[in-house]
Amino acid sequence: MSDDHPTKVAVPTPPTRVGAPGHETDETVALDDPRPRPIATAARSGQGAPPPPTVAATPADAILQAEIARTRTFVPITIGLGICTALVLPFFGGHPVAKQALYGGIVVACAAAGYMYRLTQRPALFTEGRLAIVYLLCIIGIYTAVYYFGVFSPASNTVVLGLFFVGISRSSRMSLSLYVVVIIVHSSLAGAIIFGAVPDYGMVTAGAMTMAEQLMAQGLIHLVLLVTFLIARNTKRESARSLEDLDRAVREVAKREALLEEARHELDRAMQVGGPGRFTEQVLGSYRLGVVIGRGAMGEVYDAVHTETGDPAAVKLLHPAVGMDTGHLTRFLREAQAAAKLRSPNVVALYEVSDRESAIPFLAMERLEGYDLSTLLRERNKLGRAQIVELIGHVARGLDVAREAGVVHRDIKPQNLFLAHSGAQRLWKILDFGVSTLGDHQGTLTQGNVVGTPVYMSPEQARGERVDYRADLYALAAVAYRVITGRPPFGGKDLPAILYNVVYKMPERPTRLADDLPRDVDRALAIGLAKSPRDRFNSAADFADALDAALRGELDTALRRRADSLLVDRPWAKTV
Repeated sequence: MSDDHPTKVAVPTPPTRVGAPGHETDETVALDDPRPRPIATAARSGQGAPPPPTVAATPADAILQAEIARTRTFVPITIGLGICTALVLPFFGGHPVAKQALYGGIVVACAAAGYMYRLTQRPALFTEGRLAIVYLLCIIGIYTAVYYFGVFSPASNTVVLGLFFVGISRSSRMSLSLYVVVIIVHSSLAGAIIFGAVPDYGMVTAGAMTMAEQLMAQGLIHLVLLVTFLIARNTKRESARSLEDLDRAVREVAKREALLEEARHELDRAMQVGGPGRFTEQVLGSYRLGVVIGRGAMGEVYDAVHTETGDPAAVKLLHPAVGMDTGHLTRFLREAQAAAKLRSPNVVALYEVSDRESAIPFLAMERLEGYDLSTLLRERNKLGRAQIVELIGHVARGLDVAREAGVVHRDIKPQNLFLAHSGAQRLWKILDFGVSTLGDHQGTLTQGNVVGTPVYMSPEQARGERVDYRADLYALAAVAYRVITGRPPFGGKDLPAILYNVVYKMPERPTRLADDLPRDVDRALAIGLAKSPRDRFNSAADFADALDAALRGELDTALRRRADSLLVDRPWAKTV
């Protein structure tokens, strides 16, 4: 990381309170609507999430759905053809034995086609093994028709049609195997008839053709079958390639949209700061206020200096109108109470706090030189492995200190993680305990409400439940996901959609979004982002150590098994 990065000061961001869906989703929110939320209701009632709609999440899914759709169209045609043949068969001549065999073949093929249609109604049963058996039964039915009408008759065209249908299926192994079966069956039947091993009861026979002419005619039929199979497989490959190209393009667009949303919000926030404020040049406590360096719904943050020593500080003020609200004032002072407990180089230091009777409630804290993580991510999108280990390790130490003090931050996100420079020293610090909750208090000041930043909040936080330190561990894992993959773990068209995804879904597999990463990274993040708090790491340091090992492909075997077990029950999403 270069040292010529534009210097900024730490801006502890007060939570923004919104009352309608569609608000910027990377902002801290507190949903005060007293009406019941569907997410919390479903989770607490034990009903779980409603079944998601059937969508093609990946190219493989799209190919499967296309095959199911083709089968649903093809099966009625096949059954209809069989029924029509059975109805007109009494008006044909032909050998009685061959005719009876054809009747039996029609019954077998129609039954197999009907079973295939049932499989299309339950995609989980639409497997390669079941389809192979169905196709084999259809081949038997087709070749009873070939034998009845004759190996030199147009009945062989039915084989061509079926072979093309099989050839465009998603399974190359099954399609090749069935092609080989068709070749063997056709060669065996035709050869047995040509060489007299089996009587030719066909309605169309070789007639005056010599044996050489018969063999050449069958060779041409085999050539048509081969060309049909090759065209079908090439069609399938080109379709799959086109779908994969489309999938990559869609994922890239989604990634850019997420980054643009982050950048837009940061630009909005940046445009609100940097100039004089209402209290500029006034003295509060021991500090003289300068320009505004941060604004939020609850107040402003000013650049300030100590009136006696000249030491720099950041002074956070509560808006006078908001300060008249006892609840907001209590919450503001609780921030000071929570932060004052913490003694860690990885947590912004608190210098001075106003008393409850102050006309303008304020607190003075450490003023940092550097920039926050969101600023860095706007320029670099992702971080290198060494930077990731440094970031997560430093923040983990601060969170573990907060845990020991009984403090839960509840709003760990890139805007609240600050890389402070002091000479050659680099240190990540946690900002803004403004929405923290003390572990020895019952609940929070916003009982039953959702407080935090949607794309980084834990599932239990999104449901408005009481949280503990493990909610911060989840948020740290979500930040790790962001700096590794280049995108937030969740998105959505509006706030309710994002909260739904947080509660019920897993994000896309990290190693699918970032190249050259060990699969151990998927496992470490699977534990960190576990939906249930009890499935996560025991401490932030444990997560930091596991992620460090995972980036080197050296995750502990026990953690690998633990993560794999979690992913069986709750696999990564195939797309976001």
